Amino acid sequence: MTTKSITLDVWQSNDVRVKVNQGETNSRFLQIKITDKNMAFNLADKTVIFYATKPDGNLIFNYCEIIDAQKGVVNLAMTSQMSIVPGIMRDCEIDIIDAGVTKPKAADQPIEKPEKEESSIEKLKVKGLSIEIVRCTDFDAAVESTSEFTALDEALAEVQAVMDAYSEENIMKKIMSMDGEGSGLDADLLDGKHGKDYATAEQGKKADTALQGITGSGVEIPMSADKIVDITPQDIGAVPTTRRVNNKPLSSDITLTPQNIGAAAENHGNHIPAPQPASANVFLRNDNSWRAITPQDIGAATDEQGKKADSAIQGLRVNGVNLPPNTNQILDVETADLGAVPVTRKINNQTLDKDINITVTDLGAATKKQGEKADTALQGIKVNGETIPASSDGVVEITISDTSNAVLGIKGNGSIIPKDKNNVVNITPHIIGAVPVTRAVNGKALADDITITPGDLGGATAAQGEKADSAIQGIRGNGSIISPDGNKIVSVTPAAIGAATSEQGSKADSAIQGVKVDGMLLSPDNQNVVNVDTSVIDCATSEQGNKADSAIQGVKLNGTTIVPDSQKVVNVQINETTVNTYTATIGTNWTTAATGEYTQIISLDGILETDNPIVDVVLDGGKELALSQLEAWGCISKIETTNGSITATCFEDMPEVAIQIQLKVVR
Repeated sequence: MTTKSITLDVWQSNDVRVKVNQGETNSRFLQIKITDKNMAFNLADKTVIFYATKPDGNLIFNYCEIIDAQKGVVNLAMTSQMSIVPGIMRDCEIDIIDAGVTKPKAADQPIEKPEKEESSIEKLKVKGLSIEIVRCTDFDAAVESTSEFTALDEALAEVQAVMDAYSEENIMKKIMSMDGEGSGLDADLLDGKHGKDYATAEQGKKADTALQGITGSGVEIPMSADKIVDITPQDIGAVPTTRRVNNKPLSSDITLTPQNIGAAAENHGNHIPAPQPASANVFLRNDNSWRAITPQDIGAATDEQGKKADSAIQGLRVNGVNLPPNTNQILDVETADLGAVPVTRKINNQTLDKDINITVTDLGAATKKQGEKADTALQGIKVNGETIPASSDGVVEITISDTSNAVLGIKGNGSIIPKDKNNVVNITPHIIGAVPVTRAVNGKALADDITITPGDLGGATAAQGEKADSAIQGIRGNGSIISPDGNKIVSVTPAAIGAATSEQGSKADSAIQGVKVDGMLLSPDNQNVVNVDTSVIDCATSEQGNKADSAIQGVKLNGTTIVPDSQKVVNVQINETTVNTYTATIGTNWTTAATGEYTQIISLDGILETDNPIVDVVLDGGKELALSQLEAWGCISKIETTNGSITATCFEDMPEVAIQIQLKVVR
């Protein structure tokens, strides 16, 4: 009913855990994608089997359904026996088998000679999956936990089919139907030779029943020097005696007689070979002998080739992404795959197949000399405070309109002189503050040009005035007038003006002009010395600094930083934890909210608004009622606590039966 997808890689350390509920039956399926170094593992012509040990020690041995061989995807059904015992199914193993097994044909089909004479069994194991069976209170414990071998059951059924196909009746029917010259199965002439050319029936029986070799789990077990093969359970992949087949323990031997499997009677040995154990490693030849199949017969690689394949590069990854080969198994790596720039890429029309040098000319930029000219050129022109923009050819054109020279009015002494009714402005000396020509200066009338000399005024000459204006009127040093000597000469010395000497000035220019600490200028003492100590700059001592570097910088509890108090002390308190368990019943009386959900308030003494309980349903002992309660519990969307009550809310469907719940509160 529900499927979970997981991925297991044959080369990586997998750690995948899956949870299922106790007592479920074929309702959960694991869709397992098997990868080989993150590439899909091809499962074509493969058999996939799931092994696991249940918490009670019983075993699981089930087939996986291959649903996409090319993508390496299989489906594993969680059967009732797999979920019957709570706990963790450890040692889960996915076996991928390539045995070259050919399923038996129907009895009415002719027996054909296999195309290849030998086959090798290859097995690949994938680990890293664990399945946790979560205990359920409604589980029917009457179901007995046993080992489950669906894969083995199917294998035994195939063996039985093979045995049925090779019954006395069927083999004789096939031989008789093919008997005749050239058929290779003529009773008197086999492959051009008479029976006397072959071993006797008794010899054939001995040869057919003799051990041709011993393998364990597909690996040949070597003999000792005295021709003895010492077989251990590990050599043959033996099954523990605690394992069951169809609920029958393997603590004792299981023997199948020829009569049980419908095999030919012994007195028919002249016509058919002695029965052999079902095996994909041998085939029946036309001379009624069993022949072992070699790797060469099936086109298998040599051991040396296999070693080369194992050590060969299995794939190519570029920038963390696997590049798939084409149909010819060729990897074509392009610059786009590498995130590289192709040599055909151009920069300013120059290809990258060689070193390139880009000049200002390539960029269409100005030369350095042109840039210097631009820096010293006029950056703009303003007229009457407004910038005049340049035209498209960089020319600034200044124009003066005709109206700029027009007289807009006449002012006299800053005031507009009004016009008369004839729009005539009459300007008089009085209006404009002018002196009338009748006025006289030092007795000279202004009717004509007059010339007043310094002598007229009793003043100095112009030359004398210019000298006086440009002469030094006095010299001060440090705010005091320096008196001239008898020759009216003022001698100015550095001492007179309170100035430093040239040497002192040079020292002053290179001297430190001040000292600041934390942005504040420190005042020097009367010796012009600035004293900087730890008290001034508010810093710790070297010893304190070393302590601070090695001190704990903070305290966290459960990932939350604890703020120290005013004394810089962090107080970590671990309060006593109490666990309280409450039970309540959610009935069938629901209230429909305006927003559409269903709510129900249940009184519950002792519960607090601050509680964050762990809530679970308590199921009835009867299976039918328990299933109804589980369905009802699935309708509950959330449970909120208040002081003395809880509120249950259903966002969609409301339960049709009452359910009992348990609330565990940790304070």
